Amino acid sequence: MNIAWSLIDSFIWKWKEVLDNSILMTTFYDISEETKESYEICTPGTFVYFFKNRSGKITFLLKEKNIRLFVFGLYDDVLQKRMHLTTEQIHASPHTSSHILVKSLLQENMNFSHDGIIRIEKEASQSKAGFESRHLLLEKSAQAHAKPHLEILADDIQCSHAVTTSPINKDILFYLNSRGMTQKQASGTIAKGFFQAVYTKIDELRSSSS
Repeated sequence: MNIAWSLIDSFIWKWKEVLDNSILMTTFYDISEETKESYEICTPGTFVYFFKNRSGKITFLLKEKNIRLFVFGLYDDVLQKRMHLTTEQIHASPHTSSHILVKSLLQENMNFSHDGIIRIEKEASQSKAGFESRHLLLEKSAQAHAKPHLEILADDIQCSHAVTTSPINKDILFYLNSRGMTQKQASGTIAKGFFQAVYTKIDELRSSSS
């Protein structure tokens, strides 16, 4: 009998190791060219989704506990003058976390809008969700509108949201011009710095998964 229980205990601990390791695994997806609207995540782990210049609605459904989700969306050199994005983070299990960061660089006469929906179901207690939508206007005629929507049905959760829309910093532009950069070169340098935080975060996630 003792041997049998010992074998059971050994199996349980080995299975726990498998689960713990799966939580540490990080999976990356580039969905820039996809038209799929809904992504269901059904296994524990860390998942990173990246897209560029996508419009329409994109839903992320966290169906299992111990899921970490990071979503990064970038908008630059967009051909359409008007673009609308709706992102949806749905937490359907406890102990899950998600964070969406969308950044756009908007040229002349461009209009970009972003609705961010965070829904935490009743069963998804002890979950965390974050939403960021940040936009840099390169021309006075450019416009950006972002609005978070929170649908919280559970207790003991954490939600955060941040929205910023700002013109290009004239002081930085003047400084770069004084260093010999043309207006176009200076704007390009500022744009590169605006996006750099996203690539740095993705690199950090890649490093932590290796």
